[in-house]
Amino acid sequence: MQTAIQKHSELKNNSPKELNENTLIQLGYGILFAGKVDDAIQVFKLEVQDYPKYWNAYDSLGEAYMNAKQNDLAIQNYEMSITLKPDNQNGIDMLKKLKQPK
Repeated sequence: MQTAIQKHSELKNNSPKELNENTLIQLGYGILFAGKVDDAIQVFKLEVQDYPKYWNAYDSLGEAYMNAKQNDLAIQNYEMSITLKPDNQNGIDMLKKLKQPK
């Protein structure tokens, strides 16, 4: 995980044209699907930091928080994704699911 973040930092400083909005998202989902939820959260936080106006950054972070059962943080991030992209159907659906009474 640390190596991936270090590599991202190096690319960001030395070859920023090789990065785009989806570089960290792809990395984060690879980590998330490997079951390393806390590490994925850290990667998605970097994504939000680097691309604060990209709706999918918040959507992805919301999903990671949901997997970590940190529903309040998941809701905050899904809400932000919808603020940035009101027709984000995944965000809308996840908010409904997260806000359902148990």
